[in-house]
Amino acid sequence: IPIHQLLTLVSRPNSGREPWFPCKINDWVYLSDGTYGKVTGISLEFINIIIEGGSKQVLTLENFINASPINFSQHFVIKSVLGISYKHQSQCSEKILNLLRDYIEIKLTNSGYSTDVINLSTEVELLNESSIDLAIIVIFSGVAAPSYRKLCRSLQMWSMEACTKYDWEIPFPQLSVHH
Repeated sequence: IPIHQLLTLVSRPNSGREPWFPCKINDWVYLSDGTYGKVTGISLEFINIIIEGGSKQVLTLENFINASPINFSQHFVIKSVLGISYKHQSQCSEKILNLLRDYIEIKLTNSGYSTDVINLSTEVELLNESSIDLAIIVIFSGVAAPSYRKLCRSLQMWSMEACTKYDWEIPFPQLSVHH
């Protein structure tokens, strides 16, 4: 199009809240291939990401968009699942869920994350074949985004510690052979 014709064109109005891109520099993103890292550069051709351990990854803009980036810099959710034995069934509905929530809350506080927690809940996730699966669901503010993977591992470790402290049995999958 000749330049003089461009001057007569008007694009649709911008609402002011419309994002121009799914992230900005220093945002933490999770990609569909499991990559998690901090965006350190954005251009019309490439996106630079530093992933855990300091490795650098460069993606073309097309590959980045096709990887369906999820931006963790505002807030994010971690769900950790713990399976306990059916012998605890009578206490699962309230007592165990409350003890587990309180234990995780103390661990988050002791680890310096209490101000980053937006919400913490514990729920029965699934009545599995050999366990009652409990879900620990924590919504964090984006401030904790650099610690995402560490927090995932910590929630699992703290769940195991709670089982030890309260003598909750973690069952192994059972195989029954009928003859």
